[in-house]
Amino acid sequence: MAADRTASGALARAMRQTIRPDREDVFGKLRYRPTPKQQLFHEATEDEVLYAGGRGGGKTKGLVMDGGRLGVHFPGIRVLVIRRSYPQLRATVVGELAKVGFCKRLGAQWSSTEMELRFPNGSLLKCGYVDALSDVAQFQGTEWQVIMIDELGLMIPEALPILRETLRSSNPAIPVRWLRATANPGGPSHAFVRSHFINITDDGRKVVTDEQGRTTRFIRSSVYDNEKHVGRRYIAILKAIEDPARR
Repeated sequence: MAADRTASGALARAMRQTIRPDREDVFGKLRYRPTPKQQLFHEATEDEVLYAGGRGGGKTKGLVMDGGRLGVHFPGIRVLVIRRSYPQLRATVVGELAKVGFCKRLGAQWSSTEMELRFPNGSLLKCGYVDALSDVAQFQGTEWQVIMIDELGLMIPEALPILRETLRSSNPAIPVRWLRATANPGGPSHAFVRSHFINITDDGRKVVTDEQGRTTRFIRSSVYDNEKHVGRRYIAILKAIEDPARR
């Protein structure tokens, strides 16, 4: 328990340093300007953070850009980015990486075969998917300092605790154990998302600390936070959805 608190404290101190002006301007090099909500997500120092809400809020973009930033600012860090299925992974996570040239401006090299991004400082960003519980086996025995799950609600509930078990570090210089996730309403893990992130934090109004010292935060996303990028026409399409629950 004490070790968990020490690791969390070290992460918080390290993350505060990432917004100092003398650090490498990763976002500038990638020509990415975060929205105010995306910036909140990037600056969050809690152990587990969910960035969730309706469509069009820029959640996947923020998640992927944060992975690139961590890869530069924390030499040797291992970041695992997960999506439910391979087609979804290609269309969203890999698609966002492609938009920024697979981080070539940061000196990174992309392997389409291994689905991974390697940085000059030894950091790794690995893309994977968990379409069935058997897919989790490929990650057992590996270690990751950060796990990012795009669309957490779509994940198989049984896979979540297994993935969490890979959050560890054998390198004392990288004490990061961290979960970052996005979500839309619905999906097999919707109940977990609501109970673990939304209800417990009073819809993001407070940060919660559990008995192990692990902190949890929820940041609500809206298409209006990202209106400049999605455009008014897309917002009009969403407004025209007849089912009020879906809308």
